[in-house]
Parts: sequence; structure tokens; C-alpha cells
Amino acid sequence: MATLDTFIFALTGFKNNLPKTIDGLVNFHSEEFISVVQSRLFGRGMDGNGSELESYSERTILHKVATRQPFNRTTLNETGSFYDGMFVKSNSGLVTLFSSDNKSSLLEDHYGSAIFDFTEPEQNHLTQTLIEPSIEKILKELPKHIEISIT
Repeated sequence: MATLDTFIFALTGFKNNLPKTIDGLVNFHSEEFISVVQSRLFGRGMDGNGSELESYSERTILHKVATRQPFNRTTLNETGSFYDGMFVKSNSGLVTLFSSDNKSSLLEDHYGSAIFDFTEPEQNHLTQTLIEPSIEKILKELPKHIEISIT
């Protein structure tokens, strides 16, 4: 049986370590975070605000048709290097997506920074399926029975 002081100490430690814990969980699940954005970009051609990306030019559409790539939506996946270069960073729970591909800044300038953002439903899904279960597990490991002595 734990004392109230022990329980408070454990809770304080949990609270103080929570940002680093979340950062570690995001890093551990980075592929899932990246996959969610790639799926939205490729499947729907939408940015993190839920807006459709600007349509391809006629020249690009002709190239897409010739190479049997989707042309009815902007996927930002011509060669795959933009997607392959994607990575996430988490700083105190603030998750940011980037791509190390050399054309990333050009794509961001043209289509807007929201191409790297998560939609609200994506954020909720990732939080509920990847982050919250791990946090709940940590909370369950805290002392369960508290002994309070009144003197």
C-alpha cells in the first residue's frame, strides 16, 4: 500500500515526463503518422485543412495519363521522393511533419504549408489509437491503493 505522498510523487513524475513520453510515442509510431497524411494526399488530394489541392496543369495531366498515374486529383507523388522523404518531429507533444526531399519547399510554396498538416479527424484518430492507450497503460501502473494516516 502506498502513502499519499508516494502517490503524489508518482503523479508529479508522470505529469513532468508527459511531454517527453508523448514525443517518444510519436517517434515510435512515426510510420503511422506519416501514412495517414500520405493516404489523404494520394487518395483524396487534400491538405490538412480539408481543402482540395490545386489541380495539375494540362501538361502534367498528359504526363500522368501517359505514365498511368492518377490525374483526377493532385497527389504530390510523381516520383515518390517527396513521400519517401517524409518524417515527423514531436516537441513537447507538438507533432510536425516534414519531407527531406529537395522539392519540398517548392511544393510547400505552391500548395501551402497545410500539405504537412494533420486534419482534425486524423489528429483524433492518431491520439485515440496510438497515444491514449499507452498513456492509460502508464496511469494504470501508478500505485493503486493509498494509505492515508491522520495524526
